[in-house]
Amino acid sequence: MRHIDGERHLLRVEQGKGGKDRQVVLPETLLQQLRQYWRQTHPTLWLFPRILGMEDGQVLFHYKDYRDRDTPKVMRLSGIEFIRRFLLHVLPKGLMRLRHYGFLANRCRAEKLRCIRSALAQDSESTPAEEDTTGTVCDGYPCPKCHQGTVRAVYPLAPVRWAGG
Repeated sequence: MRHIDGERHLLRVEQGKGGKDRQVVLPETLLQQLRQYWRQTHPTLWLFPRILGMEDGQVLFHYKDYRDRDTPKVMRLSGIEFIRRFLLHVLPKGLMRLRHYGFLANRCRAEKLRCIRSALAQDSESTPAEEDTTGTVCDGYPCPKCHQGTVRAVYPLAPVRWAGG
């Protein structure tokens, strides 16, 4: 629907006759028919299938209560509170959700963690608290923070080229 300008009654035709883009005047009756068609074929409940309806400014929707063994329940919220809770999940422009990227991405988390642990020479079950942190002292490398002590290697890291994304 981005090619219809309802305020100016124009329809934008891309790659039309002769491969040219044009703007065509849209009659009011045709615009009304297109709006009616859009409402019938694109209901808002398709965008939000859990919404059951609205009554007296209240929004009814169903959800899973994870504390009660995934029991499906129905919640009723005022329209303002529903929009407030919905907008908590909308990120500002330019920000990305980080949980889908990197070595903790669901698609490859197990494989990447195995590679990281093997690069750190750890067991798959061990944790850093269980490891021996004595390390070896490297002569000639001062501490980057205090510039007085020496850097101690805790885990030797071999360069690893990751396969995939």
